[in-house]
Amino acid sequence: MSSVECATEPGPAFNEAPVARSDSDPAAKLRTRVFFGFGSAMALGLSLAGWYVGGRILAAEQTPAVSTSTPVTVSSAVSVPAPEPVQKTSPPPEPVPQVQAPPAPQLFLEVAGLGVKQDALFMKKLRARGLPALIDSGTDHQARRILIGPFADRQAVDKAQRKLQAFGVLALERAY
Repeated sequence: MSSVECATEPGPAFNEAPVARSDSDPAAKLRTRVFFGFGSAMALGLSLAGWYVGGRILAAEQTPAVSTSTPVTVSSAVSVPAPEPVQKTSPPPEPVPQVQAPPAPQLFLEVAGLGVKQDALFMKKLRARGLPALIDSGTDHQARRILIGPFADRQAVDKAQRKLQAFGVLALERAY
């Protein structure tokens, strides 16, 4: 066989790539399904949004106009008695309630809570050192804090705060 005969024989050329069919390629099938699934989901979403917005626009246009009351005319054959004028009597004056000032807020020193057991131990230490301490859970039962007090005046708060600083405890002043 000569080189000319080989070149003229029918058959695939060396530089042609094999054609991939989508029927046999599972990745191509998956891409096609994803593409059509995404397209159909978008079409459905856009049609539902258009339906909703269109309904809202129509509902806004169809609101009934507020009608003012028009006087009703009565024919002369029917006699309607005129309503008697109502005399307004003023009600007796109500007694004015005495406004009481809200109670003055109590002053506390606040220390963050660390947990149930740690808070109980720390409270015992504070009470042993002469500081009135209590545990407050507040509105959120997860957030616990230790309140020291209540104190009658600023001098008592300052004295207790200096005592806590000597122990190495940082406390914030709060009014409840």
